[in-house]
Amino acid sequence: MLSVFRRSKVLLAVAVLMGAVTPALAGPKDFSKEIAEVGQLARLDGQPVLAGEFESPQNPLFDFAGVDNGREGRALIMQRALNSFRAKALDVLAPKMLANCPVEATAADLQAFYPYWRRLVALEQKRLADLGVEDVVEPPVSPFKGMTLAPNAPLTELAQVDARTAGAEPLAADAVRRWKTYHCVQATYGGDAFFTIAVDRDGLNWPVGPMLTGKPMGHRSVRVPDTGNLEPITALGRFFRDAEKRGLLTFDNPQYRAYFFERYEGRDYDKMKEPTRAKAFLDQAPWAVEGPYAIAGR
Repeated sequence: MLSVFRRSKVLLAVAVLMGAVTPALAGPKDFSKEIAEVGQLARLDGQPVLAGEFESPQNPLFDFAGVDNGREGRALIMQRALNSFRAKALDVLAPKMLANCPVEATAADLQAFYPYWRRLVALEQKRLADLGVEDVVEPPVSPFKGMTLAPNAPLTELAQVDARTAGAEPLAADAVRRWKTYHCVQATYGGDAFFTIAVDRDGLNWPVGPMLTGKPMGHRSVRVPDTGNLEPITALGRFFRDAEKRGLLTFDNPQYRAYFFERYEGRDYDKMKEPTRAKAFLDQAPWAVEGPYAIAGR
């Protein structure tokens, strides 16, 4: 997943990278004070959620981005923490607000998901072959001082993934849950705006590029079908506004509230310009159908 933040009115996207701090290298700046000053982001089902839940005081990314302590650091921490908070809020509220539309993976879902996973791996292998490049397994040197990246599980290994593969079931269940959650939000609240990075510059020809996303499993990154790459933006905004009305989501800081809803009600994230295809993809589970939308919208 991408962590998106504003700096000097420009949207910057920084990939979330797996890594471990190397003690031998100089440590990054300490942003403990700024995290504490950002403080409480919101209340979720009556419980306070703090910025410190999502940010570490010494994050190499901040030094890499050239962010200073003080006002600039607080602004970045607030935005990054709220970006991460959205996913938590959705996971907490969906079971309460979408009780008639279960989001957890069933045994049948998992049974059908593994062949779907293998199909997407085969597509990625073909995409790389057509480009004349090899599967990248060993990680590149990290751009972040003091951080190393995890190696990828080889696609040749993932081409055989099934229920017997160690560690695969939690990843499959999480991918199923993500699609089902978006499906239920769209089915309940509706809307015509969608966001994904997997489109061309005009927001068309979805999907573009690999439809797998790396997830940590042990000391490796495992590529799993990216079932959460297509966000129902309008529906999510309506979902969270409804949560506000029910008292399940509250913001004491109007700036935090405005930034939280900007993603859903602003104009920056209405990127997917094929709403009919988006709705079709979110209508039927891609692992459960054979047809034009069986493989990530194709």
